[in-house]
Amino acid sequence: MGHARLRPHMNHGERGQQTRARKSLPWIASVLGHVLLLGFVVLVSWNLAQTQDEKTTPLITAEVSEEYVAPMTAIEPESNISAPTELSALPTESPTDTIQSQFSLPTVASGLPSSLGAAGPMSLGRVSFAGLGGGAARRIVFVVDASGSMVGAFPVVIAELAQSLSNLSPAQNYAVIFFQRDEALVVPPKGKLTPATDDAVTRTLTWIRESVVPRGRSNPVEAIEQALQLDPEVVFLLSSNITGSGRYEVDLNALLTRLDALNPVDPRSGTRPTVINCIQFLDPDPLDALRAIATIHGAQGESPTSAYRFLGRVELGLAPGQR
Repeated sequence: MGHARLRPHMNHGERGQQTRARKSLPWIASVLGHVLLLGFVVLVSWNLAQTQDEKTTPLITAEVSEEYVAPMTAIEPESNISAPTELSALPTESPTDTIQSQFSLPTVASGLPSSLGAAGPMSLGRVSFAGLGGGAARRIVFVVDASGSMVGAFPVVIAELAQSLSNLSPAQNYAVIFFQRDEALVVPPKGKLTPATDDAVTRTLTWIRESVVPRGRSNPVEAIEQALQLDPEVVFLLSSNITGSGRYEVDLNALLTRLDALNPVDPRSGTRPTVINCIQFLDPDPLDALRAIATIHGAQGESPTSAYRFLGRVELGLAPGQR
């Protein structure tokens, strides 16, 4: 006879506790699961909030290499810089400084007579150059020799040019053309006359200083042609030797013939469209070419000497012992 397995004897109370425990386990597990899930959500949200707080609007910066950064102490205060009253005070650096340093160009930026334009925009300034007058002209062109023979006289020429331009008013228009070799060096703007305002005159003189250096031989034909194409009332023609020499030599008769075609006599009035005043610089010209041009193209009815002037080395202060 086998033995029956003995089971522990449970009373009614113990069985009730076990039943309640079994029923509570799923509920407790569910609560713990929700608590853990809620904690995870809170943790993730907190981390995201921290990350967003750190992401502010980005600051855009530019990195500059140290080799381009100059110490501020190396830059002089602007208060130590005074405005120059002469173009000669302006710094210029170019391969031609060795020649340009021999002369200075006056400026009219701050030196124009205050009376210019006082009587109204249509008032006219005095037209003259080197003692030669131009009447009440409104359209004036200066044609200037820039050959090597003018090196000594060039400072005087440009100083006189600056004075002549400063005498004009904005109601008058001008152009400046240099001749060098076979070329015409036109002061900008090319191909038209410029109102003689303070700013325009200053730009003209600045450009001359930076761009024009007397050198080589010269042929004036191209410059004269361009000057007369501007339909001026007066041309001031300046040269030390208008017919040139060597490769650039111009036959005087050929030059006079060309001028006659460019500036012909009006058969109705008997006058020429343009008066050409001539100034001979430095030394007398054996051909007296400029005097011949002035006689033919100078103001009609006046003495030929009123359209021609000779300025030798003594008059220019270039004679030995005058410096």
